[in-house]
Amino acid sequence: MDQQQHYVGLDVSLETTSICVIDDKGTAVWRGKCASTPESITEAVQHAPRRPSGSGLRPDSSPIG
Repeated sequence: MDQQQHYVGLDVSLETTSICVIDDKGTAVWRGKCASTPESITEAVQHAPRRPSGSGLRPDSSPIG
């Protein structure tokens, strides 16, 4: 069985980081924000809910939105 790949995009500012996780088809599967520290970003990505590829959530004009 093939495992679906996921990619993480980060929009980093001094205080907060916007996060967007997309699948291998380019569908946004999760978006979130956290503090701009390595620890906060790591925790947010590790605890991001896993949604099926067909969830219907799509990126807006940019992957972060």
